[in-house]
Order: sequence, then structure tokens, then C-alpha cells
Amino acid sequence: MPKSKNSHILVIDDEQNTLDFLQEALQLEDYTVFTATDGLEGFEKFRKQEEVGVVLTDLLMPGMNGMEFLAKAKALDPYVEVIVLTGMGGHENVIEALKKGAFDYLMKPTNIDELFLTVRRAFERRRLYEENQAYQENLEKLVADRTAELTETKNFLQTVLDSSEDYSLIATDLDGTITLFNRGSEKFLGYGADEVIGKESVLLFTPESEKGKGPLRDLGGKKLKAETYEREKRVKRKDGELRTINLSVTTLRDEKNKIVGHLGISKDITEEKKLQEEIKKYTENLEGLVRERTDELATQNEELQKTLHKLHETQDQLIQSEKLASLGQLSAGIAHEINNPLGFIHSNISSLRKYVKRLSSILEFVRQESANLPENGFNSELMKRWKKEKIDFILPDLENLLDESMDGTQRVRTIVQDLKSFSNVNRAQITYSNIPASLESTLNIARNEFKYKAEVFKEFDEGIPEVRCNLQQLNQVFLNMIVNAAQSIEKPPGRIDIRVKKNDDETIRIEIEDNGTGIKKKDRKKIFDPFFTTKDVGSGTGLGLSISYRIIKDHGGNIEVDTYVGRGTKFIITLPVDGPKIEEDESEK
Repeated sequence: MPKSKNSHILVIDDEQNTLDFLQEALQLEDYTVFTATDGLEGFEKFRKQEEVGVVLTDLLMPGMNGMEFLAKAKALDPYVEVIVLTGMGGHENVIEALKKGAFDYLMKPTNIDELFLTVRRAFERRRLYEENQAYQENLEKLVADRTAELTETKNFLQTVLDSSEDYSLIATDLDGTITLFNRGSEKFLGYGADEVIGKESVLLFTPESEKGKGPLRDLGGKKLKAETYEREKRVKRKDGELRTINLSVTTLRDEKNKIVGHLGISKDITEEKKLQEEIKKYTENLEGLVRERTDELATQNEELQKTLHKLHETQDQLIQSEKLASLGQLSAGIAHEINNPLGFIHSNISSLRKYVKRLSSILEFVRQESANLPENGFNSELMKRWKKEKIDFILPDLENLLDESMDGTQRVRTIVQDLKSFSNVNRAQITYSNIPASLESTLNIARNEFKYKAEVFKEFDEGIPEVRCNLQQLNQVFLNMIVNAAQSIEKPPGRIDIRVKKNDDETIRIEIEDNGTGIKKKDRKKIFDPFFTTKDVGSGTGLGLSISYRIIKDHGGNIEVDTYVGRGTKFIITLPVDGPKIEEDESEK
């Protein structure tokens, strides 16, 4: 079993600033921190420092990278919890590391609250592993102790049997009359030989177990089918005490091989029987104790599995949330960069429209005045050039071009605004939000996914109330659903229907329906499982619907699917208008 390692951490990173930051932050939480600047140095320290329970390692390092360190560390100590560090764009490596046994991952630069939470969860899982191992070792020790106790009892019994030299030998004739009664019989039964010789042997056996004249006679004569019989019998001592014996009866023959009597050799097994009863009780108690400990261990294992399952779900949600956060930050930056040049382009086109209008007015005036002048050389040349350059066509077309350009810049401005709204990190909190407006923004963001494949039809009821929700998370759900709907349409033109309705029970109903390929019956029960996907390898992580399901459940809502192969799929989302419960809000904080 591994030693308890609830405060020692190894941090590996080739960036000194990151290394110093992590070391100082973790030491604030009273952790003992060891550091290394590359994978080789880190593995040497991990191999020598047996007390290390959690490792934070960068993925991309010279010499030995984080993935190689993970494999070697897990081979050396399967219980070590490894948290990988990665920058932007390293999600594929992160997913590979998680599949190979990494506990979790952190983005660089690292949020200190997320760092502390992730490290605490890693040590907690480490502790659960240790407790599970302790339970197993305690159970094995208990079984070993009980086995040793049982062996000791058996050895004691064997010692008693081996040390006993007192055997009772009693001989009878064919009528069961005692003819021999040795000293061992005297010692055991309490009779003197002169008291029993010549009398029937039945007097030595209990009446309830023997009928007739006893086993030394009833086994003789014509009834005897073998030379020797061995049985357990109850005998009565002279003082009335009942004892249990192991009786072996052998026939006695004369020189003519004629049966003349029987010899009974017996041994007192009363104590042995008592010991056997005690062993039986010990065995029953041991079996009961083993069952009790086994049930207890099974309960602990079940709780551990539930905890691990919850950790995996949280880990899967963190992966998708980090992807969305990265996309949001990138989108916000791009939107900001586009917005600046877009502003002066829009302003310039507006000014250009005014200038063109003035120039058109002057040119029209020149044309009209020229028409009134006599056709001298200059006027004639001017009209030729006017027709050759197609000024009559250009002037009205310039107005159309400027109008279209203004419309185009306005459309770009709308897209940028929707992109900023979609990616706004300030909305990562519970607020009342307009769901139809959110769907409109998400459609603008996802337009490139469906504009060549499907037409979108919207049906929003009047008076849809604002919903108390985490809008950024719901945007993630809507984006997943719309992109999945577009990707399921293989032969354009397709159709995507989006409906928002208000129910009578203070909930709203959101339907996203496509006429794509649908989902096979065998896959329907698994579509919300983490890492399950029907897409080609490399085309999806299998996390989108799993995370969407968890987000809707966390909002107190429900998500259902209605699908038919070849006809399409409809996802139905129900959300309470008042949003998630208060305790759920506090847990998110």
C-alpha cells in the first residue's frame, strides 16, 4: 500500500516564471513543493521522493515531454495523480493525456482558484484510493488471523488425539457376552473387569441408541457383511456420564476360520466432538465476518465508483468549457480588431456617397449645359467622351454600389456584434436573458456551417418571457445542437426548424429539428454518454451532447430526443423560467 501523500507536490515546467508562480501559490496552501525544469529531472526527483502524491507537469518540454513522464510515473506509482499544464491550442494532447491516466489539466496562465480546487480534488481521489487499499489489507489480515486461529484449533485437536494412549478394547462372544475388558476400558468406563466380564455388552451403550444386545453382537453372525465396521456410538460410564466413542468392530476367528466373537476397539472422541462443534461455530462466525467485511468493502467501492464517475463528468465538462472559453476570448479579440477598421470603412463610404452625389450633380449640370451650347469642337468632343466612358450608366450604378457597400458593412457590423455578444465572458453568470435573441445570435455565428446545406425556419411565440440562466452555457448548447443538425444533412437542400414556445407550467420549450440522417436505434441510449460519437474518427470528441445534457440538467431543465433514421432528429429542451435553484447557484460560485 502506498504511504499517505496528502501534502507533497512535484511541479515540472521549463518556463521559470510559471514554475515560480506555481511553487509560491501552492506553498501558500501549506503544500510541500518540489520543482524541476524538464521531464528527465522531474522523473529523477519523483523516483527519489517517495512522499510525492500529486504532480503538475507541462506537456511540451525538451528531453522528456509530459506524456512520457506520465507513462513512466504511472508505471512507477499507479496511485500518483498527474495534472497536465497546457497553453492555447493543446486540447488534443490534453485529451490524449486524460485517456492515458492524467487526473485533470490546467490552462496556462493558470487561474489560482482553479489551481487550488484541482489540486485538492487530486489529493481527495488519492485519499480514496488509499482508504480502499486499507480496507482490502484489513480484510486480508482478518482472513489470515481467522485462518491462523482455525489452524491453531485444528493443531490443538490433533495434539489431543496424538497424545492419547488410552484405548478401550472389549471382546465378546457371538451372544454379545463380554470376554475381555482391558485396563484402558476400566480407566475410560469406570468399571472393573470383574464387574463386566460374563455380562452382556449392551449395558455399556445407551438404551436409545441400541436395541437388542448391543453392537458387539448385532453386527455378528449372519448379519455381518464385512470383516470390520467403524461407527460412532454413545456409551454410558459407571457413574452415568454419557460419552461419545469411535468404535471399530472386528470379527474374531478360531483356527478353523470360524467366527467366534467380536473385538471392539474404541477411543473417546467426546472432546474431539466438542472441538468440532467449536470449529464449526468459529467457521460460521468467520464466514459471517467475511461476508460483513465484503459487503462493507463493496459499499465503499460503490461510493468510490460514484465519486470517480462524478469526477469524470466534471472533468469532461471542464474540457468543453475551457474550449468554449478559449473560443470566446479569441472571438472577442477578433471582433474587437474587426470593429475598428469596420468603423472607419463605414464612415468613409458614407462620406463617399455624399461626394459622389455632389460630383453626379455637377456632371449632370455639365451635360445639360453642353446640350444647349452650339456643337463646336469642344462640345462635340465632350459628348463623345461622355458616351464612350458610359457616364450615363456609371452615375446611377455608383449609387447602387455605394448602397450595397453600406448594406454589407452593416451586415458585418451585425455579425461582429453577435460574435461579441456570444463570447462575452461577463455573461458567465446567472441572469435573466432573452432566449430568442440568443438563438438569433447563435445562428449568425453558426451560419457558415449551414448556409450551403440547409435553410433555417424560425417560429418564436409572442411574449416569450426572459429566462433566468447562464446564457454563455446555453449558447454552447444551442451552438452544439445547430452544428449537429447541419452536419447530419448529407444532401442539400436541407431544412432546420427552430421553435420557442411558452408552456403553461412556467417553463419554455425549445425545439431544434432537422431533416438529416437521424440516429440509429442502437445508438440512441448512448448519445449523451461522454466520448460517444457517430462521426468519423477525428471529426468529433463525443463531448458536445454530454456537456449539453449536463448544462440543461444543472439549469433544472430536461432534454429529450425524437429521431428516425432517414427522416431526421428533433431535440426538445424544456427550461424553467425561474432558472436553477438557489443552492445550485451557490455551488457554481
